[in-house]
Amino acid sequence: MDVHEAVAALKAGLAGNDRLAINRAALALIAAEAPLGRTWQAVAQALARNGEIGAAEQAIDRYVAAEGASSAARFARAALLAQMGRLDSAWAAMATLPETVPDRTANAYFKGSLALDRGNRDAAEHHLRDALTANPQSGPTWLALTEALDLADHPALAEQLEQAWATPPTDPAERANLAYAVGRARDQRRDYAGAFDVFSQGAAARRAIDGAARAASPLAPATAADWPAELIERTAASISVDHRRMIFVTGLPRSGTTLVEQIFASNDEVCDGAELGLFRLIEQDIGGSDAASFQRWLDRGGNPDELVRSYLYLVEERFGPTGRIVDKSLEASHYMGLLLALFPRAPIVWMRRDPVDCGWSAFRAFFARGVNWAWDLQSIGRRLAVDDQLFESWTRRYPDRFTIMHYEELVTDPERQIERLAAAAGLERSQAMLSPHMAKRAVLTASVSQVRKQINRKGIGAAEPYREWLGPMIEAYACASAAGLPEPPAYP
Repeated sequence: MDVHEAVAALKAGLAGNDRLAINRAALALIAAEAPLGRTWQAVAQALARNGEIGAAEQAIDRYVAAEGASSAARFARAALLAQMGRLDSAWAAMATLPETVPDRTANAYFKGSLALDRGNRDAAEHHLRDALTANPQSGPTWLALTEALDLADHPALAEQLEQAWATPPTDPAERANLAYAVGRARDQRRDYAGAFDVFSQGAAARRAIDGAARAASPLAPATAADWPAELIERTAASISVDHRRMIFVTGLPRSGTTLVEQIFASNDEVCDGAELGLFRLIEQDIGGSDAASFQRWLDRGGNPDELVRSYLYLVEERFGPTGRIVDKSLEASHYMGLLLALFPRAPIVWMRRDPVDCGWSAFRAFFARGVNWAWDLQSIGRRLAVDDQLFESWTRRYPDRFTIMHYEELVTDPERQIERLAAAAGLERSQAMLSPHMAKRAVLTASVSQVRKQINRKGIGAAEPYREWLGPMIEAYACASAAGLPEPPAYP
């Protein structure tokens, strides 16, 4: 297609949320070296959302060229690289920029966050302190700094943070970030009542910010009863694509999934892992993630092998062609029917954790996106119950497909449990797997600080100091468990 046709096709693809049409049109525009000017940035972002990382890099490079390699364009490029998991490239790109681009606070904060995700705490502290020099009330900066440091060991910083909270910023997002930072710092100093108070204020701010995104989940959780066994087994038997490089890890956020990912990634046979989120793209191609949508797609002539090839292609775009890969995407349990049908020979680890500890840990965590239910204690309680229902239904029907890992057992007896993990994935247990905190890799989740520490038992009983305030969550969990609630309602 010529440039005009490709532009029209791109617009139509974006309007119809047609991933494949968007990709075809964007790739045609790249091949034609179309004179799109600043529009190349939007093209790059669309490709990045669709997992086309190589093409997205080409598009953002064209945007930089169209902008005369301006500092602002090069910062946009660095931000997109980081979004796509190219943290080393983003770090190198930032080294070429003036410290005032886009402004001193944003520049230093971005460098500090990159350093934290890359595992360089000294650099993270340096840049984050620099950001606070420019803006002492920067909520995101304080939040990142409380990930990098235990403020119980830095009383002067803790006092500076409390001073910032005494006159918090009026911007709701900044205020929410700052509230969670104060909560972490107070928790580190064992001021539990004070910590719960500001965590609650932060959660309330996030609920207000979310607005129309308040639904407890964009997904309808499907138990095994919602998926005909014959459909899963017939599809699984038809899969001919070799997908054994994949290792899937599921479980609620804060249940220990990132620790398991880090343990696997410490093995030389495993290249890397992340919350890939690729099933949302498969869902988009099918028209839904439920059994009925999948059956309709099959009836229209859909080929399951093509879905697996598409998934593996996107994995290769992110990580290259070699090595085992861990996918620990959020809400993978909601895609379990598709996962079992399309990846019948891939190991699946399902993490479980004490529900009160897990729920409290979710409430106090600052999730950037995708976990709206964590801003309300009752919603958390209902979500805990739904996860129980999903777990029980799928593991009862397919007991041989899952390795069930309890967080408490993993951190109490790591050698034995890591042996189980290695065996489940067909790996030789390496000594490095026993020291996952030593792995030199990027971690892009709310658990970034925890997995940089040695395996320990501090997470067991983490909710106990707060139990007197967790009644709404515990009661909602009990009621939903008894009622068999099919879907957590939106929080009020």
